[in-house]
Amino acid sequence: MSRPTIKMDVEKLRQNNFLARFTQLKINHGFISPVAFLSRKYFFNKPQVGFFNDMPEQANPFDTLLKQDPSDLFGMVKNQIPFLVLQLGLGFLINLFFSGYLVAKIPFPLTYKFKSTLQMGMDIELLDMKFVSSLSWYFLVMFGSNGLISIIDYFVLQDRDRSQNNPMDNLMEPVNVNNVPDLKKFYEKKKAELETVRYKFLLENIEYNLVENWK
Repeated sequence: MSRPTIKMDVEKLRQNNFLARFTQLKINHGFISPVAFLSRKYFFNKPQVGFFNDMPEQANPFDTLLKQDPSDLFGMVKNQIPFLVLQLGLGFLINLFFSGYLVAKIPFPLTYKFKSTLQMGMDIELLDMKFVSSLSWYFLVMFGSNGLISIIDYFVLQDRDRSQNNPMDNLMEPVNVNNVPDLKKFYEKKKAELETVRYKFLLENIEYNLVENWK
């Protein structure tokens, strides 16, 4: 299966790279010299020609919609095909080898309406609704694990995702003509954030402090 061709917008890639540098400067400014910090700050906030003052041309949202390649959507669908085939294959094997098995029991009773959901492959009319068949358990785990993974991503990986989050990710999403991002306000906000950074060199006298700690 061939991979879909990825088309890159050079201007958006350039903006992403500079905004990533801005994020690193704001977080790690204390590890560079004062001259290096001022030089980088001047690059972003220099009047008229600085990165945050040199506004790119605002794209027409309708033009962006017209330029979208339908093959991109088809490529996303093709990427999901192996996952779907794998899940269907696992469901078939479970139904083939474990048909008729009861693998779980829920701690509370349910009505008969849930029989088709909790007891797939079981044709016992009087079977207690607390029992769950193997095939039903497979589908419950497969569809229910997405919520658990989302919770883990939110609580465990939240800090890492925040530090690696690209400030332009929202601008790279599919365009909604009713909610077009305002680049001018976005750049003004980033410019103000850089102006409020209070620089402090964290490596001053670091060699003496290191020697003192070794004593």
